[in-house]
Amino acid sequence: MTRASAPGKLFIAGEWAVLEAGCPAIIAAVNRRVSCGIAPSDHFSATLGDFAIENAKGTLEDSFKWKNITHEEAEKLRFAKAAIEACSSYIGGLEPFSIRTFSDRLGAGEGKYGFGSSSAATVAIISAILALHGKKINTQKGLETVFKLSCISHYLAQGKAGSAADIAAAVYGGVIVYKRFNPLWLEHKLSAGTPVKKIADSGWPSLEIEPLKIPPNLRLLAGWSGKSSDTPSLIKKMESFKSGKEMEYREIVEKISAIVKEAIEAWYSEKWHDVIERLNENQALLEELSEKSGAGIVTPELNRLAEVAQKQHAAGKLSGAGGGDCAIALCFGGGTARKVREGWEKAGFEVPDVGVDGRGVIIEK
Repeated sequence: MTRASAPGKLFIAGEWAVLEAGCPAIIAAVNRRVSCGIAPSDHFSATLGDFAIENAKGTLEDSFKWKNITHEEAEKLRFAKAAIEACSSYIGGLEPFSIRTFSDRLGAGEGKYGFGSSSAATVAIISAILALHGKKINTQKGLETVFKLSCISHYLAQGKAGSAADIAAAVYGGVIVYKRFNPLWLEHKLSAGTPVKKIADSGWPSLEIEPLKIPPNLRLLAGWSGKSSDTPSLIKKMESFKSGKEMEYREIVEKISAIVKEAIEAWYSEKWHDVIERLNENQALLEELSEKSGAGIVTPELNRLAEVAQKQHAAGKLSGAGGGDCAIALCFGGGTARKVREGWEKAGFEVPDVGVDGRGVIIEK
């Protein structure tokens, strides 16, 4: 059996602004990995350990169809279905196989904390399928293909592209600077019936992915707010704010983008104190965006987590869409990280045991 695994993610900076053209984000891969084992078979089947799906069977003709499953099971299997279809379109047909996905550590918590498990699972499934069919993914070109097929797969599964920053983290690992591709370009290509292989093998407008050095004293902590984020609801509220008060929206987004760019320059220059200051300014702008949009991005719990971290001279901010899930503390030293953890636990918050994962997607035999 071949096994592929991919890491989850935490946003360090640039949430919401990353959805706009040219606005960068800083993303870290974290060591909560999702794995996909794959083996040749005489029929297609999937077992999803974290979703209690056991040996679901399917057929691949013009599209992929599951057999004898409920609507609820179909929802849980939609990312696997889209991944299979994207790979089939890219390769030009697939040999039957069985796949099994599972999370390496605290499987149920992957979705609970908001570490991007669906994206990591998509990357792992696509990488496993490509590897089974003789495609190399451990090259720059191979990783680009996995990233693009994963983006296409998510588009097919969700009807939209999203920022795809979590996919980039799952593919490349470590800490990266990410600028989103033009989503309208991808939508147009897919709507026009452009072959998936042609889309995946072409350059994507505006896409930029660059690694950042991981200093040896970097510590990234996550503190759980106590509830999961309802990202679709937040997106609707933000879209309403953007359409109703576009000037206010654009002003905040441009400020966030400028702060993140300064944080990236400080990171390149190894000015870690400046990095912390810029990230805390990013948090303040997210609070402003939350208040003006009425979306509830910054909850009292996320605000408290950020405050505790900042009092210990760490960067403290929400991570991701907000409204729940985790806040992060970015520290440069074990002593600071220990104080933040103690402060969070004293305040009654759960602190998942995570850290930066320098590895992106990997294939194991």
